[in-house]
Amino acid sequence: MQQRVMERELSELRDKLMATNRSLGLASSNIASQEATISTLRNDLRGHDERCQKMQTDMQHFLESLAVCLTSADGYVQSTECGVKDAVKKLVHELGNKNTLHQESKDRIINLTDKIERLQIDQDRMATENRVLADEKRNLEARLNHTESELNVCEMTKEHLRNDKTIFVTFLDKLSRAMHMDQIAKDVGVDLHTESLLLRAEQLAKLEYDKNIDKLLLGYPTYSPPLS
Repeated sequence: MQQRVMERELSELRDKLMATNRSLGLASSNIASQEATISTLRNDLRGHDERCQKMQTDMQHFLESLAVCLTSADGYVQSTECGVKDAVKKLVHELGNKNTLHQESKDRIINLTDKIERLQIDQDRMATENRVLADEKRNLEARLNHTESELNVCEMTKEHLRNDKTIFVTFLDKLSRAMHMDQIAKDVGVDLHTESLLLRAEQLAKLEYDKNIDKLLLGYPTYSPPLS
Protein backbone atom coordinates (compact mmCIF):
# COMPACT_ATOMS: atom_id res chain seq x y z
CA MET A 1 0.00 0.00 0.00
CA GLN A 2 2.71 2.40 0.92
CA GLN A 3 4.60 1.42 -2.19
CA ARG A 4 1.65 2.36 -4.38
CA VAL A 5 1.42 5.70 -2.69
CA MET A 6 5.10 6.29 -3.30
CA GLU A 7 4.77 5.19 -6.92
CA ARG A 8 1.86 7.57 -7.41
CA GLU A 9 3.80 10.42 -5.79
CA LEU A 10 6.81 9.52 -7.91
CA SER A 11 4.63 9.57 -11.01
CA GLU A 12 3.25 12.96 -10.01
CA LEU A 13 6.75 14.26 -9.34
CA ARG A 14 7.85 12.89 -12.70
CA ASP A 15 4.93 14.71 -14.36
CA LYS A 16 5.76 17.90 -12.49
CA LEU A 17 9.40 17.53 -13.52
CA MET A 18 8.41 17.13 -17.13
CA ALA A 19 6.09 20.12 -16.86
CA THR A 20 8.85 22.08 -15.18
CA ASN A 21 11.30 21.04 -17.90
CA ARG A 22 8.81 22.13 -20.54
CA SER A 23 8.28 25.43 -18.71
CA LEU A 24 12.03 25.81 -18.35
CA GLY A 25 12.45 25.18 -22.09
CA LEU A 26 9.81 27.73 -22.87
CA ALA A 27 11.40 30.17 -20.44
CA SER A 28 14.81 29.53 -22.01
CA SER A 29 13.31 30.19 -25.45
CA ASN A 30 11.67 33.36 -24.17
CA ILE A 31 14.90 34.43 -22.51
CA ALA A 32 16.83 33.81 -25.73
CA SER A 33 14.22 35.72 -27.69
CA GLN A 34 14.30 38.57 -25.17
CA GLU A 35 18.10 38.57 -25.24
CA ALA A 36 17.96 38.81 -29.04
CA THR A 37 15.43 41.62 -28.72
CA ILE A 38 17.61 43.33 -26.12
CA SER A 39 20.63 42.99 -28.40
CA THR A 40 18.62 44.45 -31.27
CA LEU A 41 17.40 47.26 -29.07
CA ARG A 42 20.95 47.89 -27.88
CA ASN A 43 22.11 48.07 -31.50
CA ASP A 44 19.20 50.36 -32.32
CA LEU A 45 19.99 52.48 -29.26
CA ARG A 46 23.63 52.65 -30.29
CA GLY A 47 22.58 53.72 -33.81
CA HIS A 48 20.14 56.20 -32.32
CA ASP A 49 22.88 57.61 -30.09
CA GLU A 50 25.16 57.91 -33.10
CA ARG A 51 22.43 59.64 -35.09
CA CYS A 52 21.71 61.93 -32.15
CA GLN A 53 25.39 62.71 -31.85
CA LYS A 54 25.57 63.40 -35.59
CA MET A 55 22.44 65.55 -35.39
CA GLN A 56 23.92 67.48 -32.47
CA THR A 57 27.14 67.95 -34.44
CA ASP A 58 25.17 69.06 -37.53
CA MET A 59 23.05 71.31 -35.34
CA GLN A 60 26.17 72.88 -33.87
CA HIS A 61 27.61 73.40 -37.35
CA PHE A 62 24.29 74.88 -38.46
CA LEU A 63 24.24 77.22 -35.46
CA GLU A 64 27.83 78.24 -36.19
CA SER A 65 26.91 78.94 -39.84
CA LEU A 66 23.87 80.96 -38.76
CA ALA A 67 25.98 82.84 -36.24
CA VAL A 68 28.49 83.71 -38.96
CA CYS A 69 25.68 84.83 -41.28
CA LEU A 70 23.99 86.87 -38.56
CA THR A 71 27.20 88.45 -37.30
CA SER A 72 27.50 92.03 -38.55
CA ALA A 73 29.34 95.22 -37.76
CA ASP A 74 26.76 95.93 -35.05
CA GLY A 75 27.77 92.93 -32.93
CA TYR A 76 29.08 89.38 -32.72
CA VAL A 77 26.55 86.51 -32.55
CA GLN A 78 27.44 83.54 -30.37
CA SER A 79 27.04 80.09 -31.94
CA THR A 80 24.49 78.99 -29.35
CA GLU A 81 20.79 78.40 -29.64
CA CYS A 82 19.96 81.38 -27.42
CA GLY A 83 22.44 83.61 -29.24
CA VAL A 84 21.05 82.67 -32.65
CA LYS A 85 17.45 83.09 -31.42
CA ASP A 86 18.22 86.55 -30.05
CA ALA A 87 19.95 87.51 -33.30
CA VAL A 88 17.00 86.21 -35.34
CA LYS A 89 14.54 88.15 -33.16
CA LYS A 90 16.64 91.27 -33.63
CA LEU A 91 16.79 90.65 -37.37
CA VAL A 92 13.01 90.14 -37.54
CA HIS A 93 12.53 93.40 -35.63
CA GLU A 94 14.90 95.22 -37.98
CA LEU A 95 13.12 93.71 -40.98
CA GLY A 96 9.82 94.91 -39.55
CA ASN A 97 11.24 98.41 -39.23
CA LYS A 98 12.67 98.17 -42.73
CA ASN A 99 9.30 97.00 -44.05
CA THR A 100 7.72 100.03 -42.40
CA LEU A 101 10.38 102.28 -43.90
CA HIS A 102 9.93 100.49 -47.23
CA GLN A 103 6.19 101.15 -47.14
CA GLU A 104 6.82 104.78 -46.24
CA SER A 105 9.38 105.03 -49.04
CA LYS A 106 6.89 103.38 -51.39
CA ASP A 107 4.24 105.94 -50.43
CA ARG A 108 6.76 108.74 -50.93
CA ILE A 109 7.71 107.29 -54.32
CA ILE A 110 4.02 107.19 -55.30
CA ASN A 111 3.59 110.82 -54.21
CA LEU A 112 6.76 111.84 -56.04
CA THR A 113 5.59 109.95 -59.13
CA ASP A 114 2.29 111.84 -59.03
CA LYS A 115 4.16 115.13 -58.64
CA ILE A 116 6.49 114.21 -61.52
CA GLU A 117 3.50 113.35 -63.71
CA ARG A 118 1.86 116.68 -62.85
CA LEU A 119 5.15 118.47 -63.52
CA GLN A 120 5.44 116.64 -66.83
CA ILE A 121 1.92 117.77 -67.75
CA ASP A 122 2.79 121.34 -66.76
CA GLN A 123 6.06 121.09 -68.67
CA ASP A 124 4.26 119.84 -71.79
CA ARG A 125 1.74 122.67 -71.44
CA MET A 126 4.54 125.20 -70.99
CA ALA A 127 6.39 123.70 -73.97
CA THR A 128 3.23 124.13 -76.07
CA GLU A 129 2.83 127.70 -74.82
CA ASN A 130 6.53 128.34 -75.55
CA ARG A 131 6.07 127.05 -79.09
CA VAL A 132 3.05 129.32 -79.51
CA LEU A 133 5.01 132.24 -78.05
CA ALA A 134 7.96 131.38 -80.32
CA ASP A 135 5.64 131.44 -83.34
CA GLU A 136 4.18 134.75 -82.17
CA LYS A 137 7.72 136.06 -81.60
CA ARG A 138 8.73 135.07 -85.13
CA ASN A 139 5.60 136.73 -86.50
CA LEU A 140 6.28 139.87 -84.45
CA GLU A 141 9.93 139.87 -85.54
CA ALA A 142 8.82 139.53 -89.16
CA ARG A 143 6.32 142.37 -88.68
CA LEU A 144 8.99 144.39 -86.87
CA ASN A 145 11.46 143.84 -89.70
CA HIS A 146 8.78 144.81 -92.21
CA THR A 147 7.89 147.88 -90.13
CA GLU A 148 11.57 148.79 -89.79
CA SER A 149 11.94 148.45 -93.55
CA GLU A 150 8.91 150.69 -94.06
CA LEU A 151 10.30 153.08 -91.43
CA ASN A 152 13.62 153.19 -93.27
CA VAL A 153 11.73 153.90 -96.48
CA CYS A 154 9.77 156.60 -94.65
CA GLU A 155 12.99 158.06 -93.26
CA MET A 156 14.49 158.09 -96.73
CA THR A 157 11.31 159.64 -98.11
CA LYS A 158 11.34 162.15 -95.26
CA GLU A 159 14.96 162.98 -96.02
CA HIS A 160 14.11 163.43 -99.70
CA LEU A 161 11.13 165.60 -98.74
CA ARG A 162 13.36 167.60 -96.40
CA ASN A 163 15.81 168.14 -99.24
CA ASP A 164 12.95 169.02 -101.57
CA LYS A 165 11.60 171.42 -98.94
CA THR A 166 15.02 173.01 -98.59
CA ILE A 167 15.21 173.41 -102.36
CA PHE A 168 11.63 174.70 -102.44
CA VAL A 169 12.23 177.16 -99.59
CA THR A 170 15.41 178.35 -101.30
CA PHE A 171 13.42 178.79 -104.48
CA LEU A 172 10.74 180.71 -102.56
CA ASP A 173 13.39 182.94 -101.01
CA LYS A 174 14.88 183.69 -104.39
CA LEU A 175 11.43 184.25 -105.83
CA SER A 176 10.54 186.51 -102.88
CA ARG A 177 13.64 188.59 -103.43
CA ALA A 178 12.86 188.77 -107.13
CA MET A 179 9.32 189.93 -106.32
CA HIS A 180 10.54 192.20 -103.52
CA MET A 181 8.58 190.15 -100.95
CA ASP A 182 11.49 188.92 -98.83
CA GLN A 183 10.23 190.86 -95.78
CA ILE A 184 6.88 189.05 -95.95
CA ALA A 185 8.71 185.70 -96.15
CA LYS A 186 10.38 186.49 -92.82
CA ASP A 187 7.06 187.34 -91.11
CA VAL A 188 4.87 184.43 -92.28
CA GLY A 189 5.27 180.67 -92.65
CA VAL A 190 5.97 178.69 -95.76
CA ASP A 191 2.29 178.03 -96.53
CA LEU A 192 1.26 181.68 -96.21
CA HIS A 193 4.40 182.71 -98.01
CA THR A 194 3.49 180.41 -100.88
CA GLU A 195 -0.06 181.77 -101.01
CA SER A 196 1.30 185.31 -100.92
CA LEU A 197 3.62 184.54 -103.81
CA LEU A 198 0.77 182.97 -105.76
CA LEU A 199 -1.40 186.01 -105.15
CA ARG A 200 1.50 188.26 -106.11
CA ALA A 201 2.08 186.19 -109.23
CA GLU A 202 -1.59 186.46 -110.14
CA GLN A 203 -1.45 190.21 -109.58
CA LEU A 204 1.66 190.53 -111.71
CA ALA A 205 0.12 188.33 -114.37
CA LYS A 206 -3.02 190.48 -114.34
CA LEU A 207 -0.96 193.66 -114.48
CA GLU A 208 1.08 192.21 -117.32
CA TYR A 209 -2.12 191.22 -119.07
CA ASP A 210 -3.60 194.69 -118.58
CA LYS A 211 -0.37 196.25 -119.77
CA ASN A 212 -0.44 194.15 -122.90
CA ILE A 213 -4.06 195.09 -123.50
CA ASP A 214 -3.18 198.75 -123.08
CA LYS A 215 -0.32 198.37 -125.53
CA LEU A 216 -2.63 196.78 -128.03
CA LEU A 217 -5.19 199.52 -127.58
CA LEU A 218 -2.55 202.23 -127.94
CA GLY A 219 -1.15 200.63 -131.08
CA TYR A 220 -4.45 200.95 -133.02
CA PRO A 221 -6.20 204.34 -133.88
CA THR A 222 -9.46 205.02 -132.21
CA TYR A 223 -12.44 204.99 -134.62
CA SER A 224 -14.55 208.20 -134.51
CA PRO A 225 -17.94 208.30 -136.24
CA PRO A 226 -18.49 211.18 -138.76
CA LEU A 227 -20.31 214.28 -137.63
CA SER A 228 -23.69 214.73 -139.15
